[in-house]
Amino acid sequence: MKKEILGILLGSSALCSQAAHAQATQIETDGEIVVTAQRREQALSDVPVSANVTMGSELARGSIKNMEDLSYRIPNFRIAQNPSSDTMAIRGVTSGANTGFEQSVATFVDGIYHARSKSSRLMLYDIERVEVLRGPQTTFFGNNAIAGAISVTTRKPGKEFEANAQAYYAPGPGEYTLDAGITLPATDDLSFRLAGRWSGMKGYIKNNYLGSKGPNLDDKYGRASVSWSPSDTVKITSRLDVGKMRDNENFNVELLGCPPNAIFGAPRGACASYLAAKGPAADSKLNGESDAQLGFFNMNFVENATTAEIDLGGPSLIFTSGYYHHKYDQITDLVPVAATASAVGTRFVLPVRYLERYTQISQEVRLQSATGEKLEYMVGAYYANANYSVDNYLGAYFVRLGAATGGALPATAPVVFFSRSKEKAETKSVFAAATLRLGDSLRINSGLRYSMIDKDVRRSTQAGSASAAIEGGLPGPGNFTPTTTAGQAAIIGALGFTPGDFARPARSDKKLMPTIGAQYDVGRDAMTYATYTKGFKAGGYTVGTVSSDFRPENVDAFEVGVKSAWFDKRLTVNVALFLSKYKDLQETVTLPGAGVGTGIPFVSNAAKSRSKGVELESTLRVTSGLRLIGNFAYLNARYSSYTNGVCTIQQVAQRPAPCIQDMSGKRRTFSPKYSGSFTADFTQPLSDTLIMRLQGTAFMSSSYFMQATADPLTSQKAFEKYDARVSIGSSDGRWDVAVIGKNLTNTRTAGYRFTVSTAPGATLAYPEQTRTIGLQLSTRF
Repeated sequence: MKKEILGILLGSSALCSQAAHAQATQIETDGEIVVTAQRREQALSDVPVSANVTMGSELARGSIKNMEDLSYRIPNFRIAQNPSSDTMAIRGVTSGANTGFEQSVATFVDGIYHARSKSSRLMLYDIERVEVLRGPQTTFFGNNAIAGAISVTTRKPGKEFEANAQAYYAPGPGEYTLDAGITLPATDDLSFRLAGRWSGMKGYIKNNYLGSKGPNLDDKYGRASVSWSPSDTVKITSRLDVGKMRDNENFNVELLGCPPNAIFGAPRGACASYLAAKGPAADSKLNGESDAQLGFFNMNFVENATTAEIDLGGPSLIFTSGYYHHKYDQITDLVPVAATASAVGTRFVLPVRYLERYTQISQEVRLQSATGEKLEYMVGAYYANANYSVDNYLGAYFVRLGAATGGALPATAPVVFFSRSKEKAETKSVFAAATLRLGDSLRINSGLRYSMIDKDVRRSTQAGSASAAIEGGLPGPGNFTPTTTAGQAAIIGALGFTPGDFARPARSDKKLMPTIGAQYDVGRDAMTYATYTKGFKAGGYTVGTVSSDFRPENVDAFEVGVKSAWFDKRLTVNVALFLSKYKDLQETVTLPGAGVGTGIPFVSNAAKSRSKGVELESTLRVTSGLRLIGNFAYLNARYSSYTNGVCTIQQVAQRPAPCIQDMSGKRRTFSPKYSGSFTADFTQPLSDTLIMRLQGTAFMSSSYFMQATADPLTSQKAFEKYDARVSIGSSDGRWDVAVIGKNLTNTRTAGYRFTVSTAPGATLAYPEQTRTIGLQLSTRF
């Protein structure tokens, strides 16, 4: 594979297209960035929202492939992969880990809503820009944007022929990316664009048990776009995206805290088995070495987005139609120890398998005035219909549960709990927004959205066994046999899980969400604003081992800010101060299970929290070739009232069951007190035809918790990371050769951490990528 990739590297490549290059050049020279944060094109400096914008050219230059990579560049924004539901947090507000959640951070691609967290793993390729909008964005982006919104705009076909290609290879982890795109104008009014990406890696985590490295990734994506203007007043754009991810060893977690601290007593459960199997080779450090079982994540998706814009002679009528479908199959073993830890002779110890299908169709229509009028307005309606199903298999192989079935199963049978949840959701909303200009400097902004969300869900459960001879005991549709009714009741009771359907299998949530604000031009290049927003996220249902439901979540959010430019726009400074008060938080918690000690994750409404802080973004153009960018944030996100929180690991070990703690005043998950990034970008002509570019980026974060228990054992310590890029290319941007270094100081961090069932004091950590140095070749024509 390395020889193949190197051959491709030497024969092709790319940074960005001519259009993206021109756009990036414009941004770097005059400081104006165009965004659609309020669903119309506006200058970022005129939008009363705390927003961070990354252009597609910057994504390509830095080899930033997905949202997780991007989140390290933006303070108060974090995305991390999790076995059940990926974490997406803005200002310390996130939905937690359960597949039943819609995300508090709403993701939109060309205006199409992505409701499921796994869609955040989809690659960022052939992108015009990514806007990260902090704080509730309910008027323009809907009820689920209660923490913020991510708005991705893909590249559209232009009116001129252009082609681009890019290749990247990092020999250390065997990481590669191949991008290509071509625009094909058919007529002056009709143009097509084709783009694709093939990416993957061999891995950066050594798996001592499997004798290999992971994650082992193989992902392919393709996109076909069309732009058609059948008349001077009508423009239609449409795209079709398809992709598949074939990722193995994607759960190479490390076991930490084993042997545990003396306060937890002697090693037990998975920790004891690990120590017995490894002997002197056992380690408890975050060092990029794992003993996890083989896991995988296989996902297919298809998406269509079509927008028709009709010019009515001033106002515009815009239709946005969307279709999204994905299915994935994922297996993870929650006990990352050698196979000898299984009590029933299987390769796996505590395997969890998810098979998910999700389909959504949506339609939005809006009528909006032209930008810049004395009264700007927008009115519209939105409808979405979604069908979601997940099959969840949990293999409890760490204990001989078959003995509890009264002879229905042999004592050494690999016992499996199976649950199936099917949900139908319908969202209907109407919205309106207006900006009234009172003179040359003052503008009054208002917005209103009314949403109705209906959900109907069905849940069924079974218990039985798998065959240890099939794929090492991997549970799933082809390896699960239900046992007798009495045997099922005994297994479910021993595990402490909930059988059967939800007590309230249908719910309907309604909410009116107003926004009001004002902005005032202090001078030609300075604007100040103040905004109040009411946010709302509908209730829902826990997916997995229990049949609990949860109520809606609400927020009252206040923000004041200043956006300014100085010294003929050589220096820009944007500051935002915010306060958000959340009520009936939807929080994922894990309680110790009955009897055998398995953890029971479920979603509950966790009283109240408060998120407040300051965000500062500045850019200084020192010379025509030197640009300095600084982004910094202070965040105080805490529970203001949460008296029945889940205990820390130590509290569970020292207090009688059931153990609860008062979380009031404690910090929320993924909410570092301080975070920031600093970038220096230097461009120097070497000759009339050659140009050199140097770029360095530093990112820092103070410590933060990764579980909603304020447990020091599941926290990430403060860290700093440094990236750099050195390139030489043609002055016209037609080719570029670069060396890219990421995490140059080899700082070891974890994407998430959580406790280990049956092993008090031990935790699991998923190590993030360490130092990587790669070669990037680019071309366009």
